[in-house]
Amino acid sequence: MARAAATVALALAIDLALGEYPTPLHPVVWMGRLLSLLERAAPAAGRARQLAWGALVAVCVPGLFAAGALALASVTRRLGWAGVPLDALALKSTFALRALGDAGLRVRDALRAGDLGRARDGLRSLCSRDPSRLGPPELAAGAVESLAENASDSVIAPLFWFALLGLPGAFAYRAANTLDARIGYHGRFEWLGKPAARLDDLWNLVPARLTAVLLLAAGVFAGADARRGARVLRRDGDATESPNAGHPMAAMAGLLGVALEKPGHYRLGGEADAPDAESIGAAWRIVRAAALLGAALVVSIAGGLHGGLSAELEAVGLAPGDVLDFSVNVNPYGPCPEVVAAVRSAPVHLYPDPTATTVRRAVAGATGARPDEVVFGAGAADLLWTLCRVLFARGGAALAVEPAFSEFAAAAEAAGARLACWTARAEDAFAPDLQAVAAAALRSRAEAVYLCAPTTPVGAPVPLAEVSALAERLPAAVVILDESFLSLSDQAGEATRPLPANVARLRSITKEHAIPGLRAGYLLAPAPLARAVEGSRPAWSTSSVAQATALAALGASAFVATSREWLRADREATAAGLRSLGLAPLPSVAPYLVFHAGDAAGLRARLLRRRVLVRDCASFGLSGFIRVAARPAPEREQLMDALAKELR
Repeated sequence: MARAAATVALALAIDLALGEYPTPLHPVVWMGRLLSLLERAAPAAGRARQLAWGALVAVCVPGLFAAGALALASVTRRLGWAGVPLDALALKSTFALRALGDAGLRVRDALRAGDLGRARDGLRSLCSRDPSRLGPPELAAGAVESLAENASDSVIAPLFWFALLGLPGAFAYRAANTLDARIGYHGRFEWLGKPAARLDDLWNLVPARLTAVLLLAAGVFAGADARRGARVLRRDGDATESPNAGHPMAAMAGLLGVALEKPGHYRLGGEADAPDAESIGAAWRIVRAAALLGAALVVSIAGGLHGGLSAELEAVGLAPGDVLDFSVNVNPYGPCPEVVAAVRSAPVHLYPDPTATTVRRAVAGATGARPDEVVFGAGAADLLWTLCRVLFARGGAALAVEPAFSEFAAAAEAAGARLACWTARAEDAFAPDLQAVAAAALRSRAEAVYLCAPTTPVGAPVPLAEVSALAERLPAAVVILDESFLSLSDQAGEATRPLPANVARLRSITKEHAIPGLRAGYLLAPAPLARAVEGSRPAWSTSSVAQATALAALGASAFVATSREWLRADREATAAGLRSLGLAPLPSVAPYLVFHAGDAAGLRARLLRRRVLVRDCASFGLSGFIRVAARPAPEREQLMDALAKELR
């Protein structure tokens, strides 16, 4: 996941900073030149001959560019992290976010100035529609439609295929889409272009619908009417001749409260008014936000394993089940029989409790909190994102104590917060100095401070007495204490220690019971904040399976205590094994260890070829460090054997 995240983030930065590459260097231009040659060689007549030629081109051209991308990826993978800039430069060539926005805003600016000629020229760069007789409303509608449709074609779709198939997928999609644009099946090359057009429909079937959903989600952050957008999408999404284009366009029409119409073909948005110049700017803001959300989703899709390695595993001929995974920190002794039985017997034929009342009462009984101070959610990430939407609904400042779980930073920025970071020092073994954190929070006027106890990824202890002092020094801020690994750490005895009222405690059930695919966690917060978090989520946010399993897990405290003792012994044995190899693991109270490895990315790649997966800590900001989980002796011996062979 770290490499995919870095590639996507850098590619977006390149796009937004530089726009399009010079014509001689742009792979899409190369695609166009190749297609020009193939057009000249195409049969001039005969439906069967044109269809056959078109099918051959529709398969071979994307395949050719996918093969080139695969060759490049094989080189960059051997370069380790040094290859990420090359991956990003290549990926950027398959999408065009800045160019899309610039084209739309040129139409807006021309309409504002009353310059119809310039507005018509601007629309020509956005779509193939003839704008020569269009007036201001039609020009604005054309720009809004093009922004919405191209949010999929020009941005989300190539990123989606990158998530699934890496660089080869992104290049194959871009070639197929370019092919459809060049020889679409209307006009001179009707039969020649039919295969390309049909394949392009298939390539975009999922991305177009995903884009519509992302536009609705972005509309929430942009202050648009997402409910109206969803209604118009359901009603008008299939109203266009294209099986795909209508979905993002209908969502945008509903978000903006406008009608998008191509007379004689479709009208999206019902009886709403036509858009104007300002609608174009609003559409661009939504598209830009949707693109950022899509980029975040790409990273999560790419993370088929913890660390995002589906494509990398394929490249070395492995499946997920072939790998001994030391990169994840879930209890290797779980799940316990009670939890397994709860999963199997959950009442999936019934709707779950909308607010998980029974689970919240059980959490309250286990922690000493009141039920109205508990929110049950689909894991820590779900609760963090919801909490950030509530805390930063009107903006504000946030402080992340790093290195840390990256979801808080992503959630805070997505919610509109100004994010600052305080980073622990290597000479302190990355243990946080909470007095320095308090000073940084006061300087930045942070309204929320996020830290992990114990820390992630190092496992340094964070005494809760110091957390109390931090919260008391910051009475106007919410201290978000991520205790996802507390129950399996040496600090577990502090789980019921009272903390000041401005501390929100976040805990995971999935890690201690080895059920990460199920997603379950809870938030302990002051009642007003807990109510606000619960009120901002849709009903039935957690399934009946998750609720039944959580109840069983909360009753299995003896299993967790036993696992904790076993994992402590496993951690110490792992630390001794690492030291015997000349490595120096940092002090940890958690069921994982971090050590400096120099070329961490290279060592991780070599270990993967030996079917052992470890976590490169670059995604946490710890370049050169590797994290390994504590696991039982037979698996630990495989790790040590693989490390010994690679460190010779």
